[in-house]
Amino acid sequence: MIQSKKGVELLLTKVINLVIAVIVFLILAYFVFKVFSLFDKNNKLEKINDRLEELSKTVREVFAMKSCNGNCERNVLFFPEPSWFLKTFINYKFPDGQCRGSISCLCVCDTENCDTRYISCQGFDFDVKVTGKYTESLVLIEPGGTASQGDLTISEVIEFKEEAIELQIIKEGNLIRIGEVK
Repeated sequence: MIQSKKGVELLLTKVINLVIAVIVFLILAYFVFKVFSLFDKNNKLEKINDRLEELSKTVREVFAMKSCNGNCERNVLFFPEPSWFLKTFINYKFPDGQCRGSISCLCVCDTENCDTRYISCQGFDFDVKVTGKYTESLVLIEPGGTASQGDLTISEVIEFKEEAIELQIIKEGNLIRIGEVK
């Protein structure tokens, strides 16, 4: 009986040590994942900054074109993060802290309204407008529990659904339009 009691105590000690080791391992794995995801998000934002800068350079080049009989255009490949958005802001209604002193603002962000911290913007001293619409289906619950479906459409937005998209940049007088080539 005494040996059995010592065996149970030894087994219990080993099991407790194993459980503690597993918990410590899970905590370390969680922190490694968090650190990795932080670097991954920063890398995505850096890539988006670089790609938006390239797009902005092309937009400025098209705007500077002189001899094109009123319509200048150029197609460009853009490599965004899927499920991010390209959006323009005009009339000085820019996201907080973005595009100060500009006439229009072109942003790439991870929500359709560009209301998050994952945002990259370029300001322009001329009008730039994205010619796209984003539509999101909504289910509305009315008082009394009745559900109805509707759509929310946001203009001047292009949703990136793939890792590469061809954009068309068109100059129309003093306005630059950016749209998706279909």
